[in-house]
Amino acid sequence: MLNLIQDVLESDEKSDLRHFTSQLKTAEPRYLLRNEILAAFNKIGGV
Repeated sequence: MLNLIQDVLESDEKSDLRHFTSQLKTAEPRYLLRNEILAAFNKIGGV
C-alpha cells in the first residue's frame, strides 16, 4: 500500500489522489478496509 501511494505521489496522478481522498472524507462508512480503498481508487480511474 505504501508503494502504491508513493508511486501515485511521484506521478501525474496527484489530482486523482486528491479527488479520491475528498470522496473518502464524505463517504459512509467512515472507515474502510484496505481492499475497499484499493477498489474505490480503481473505480475512479486511479492506478
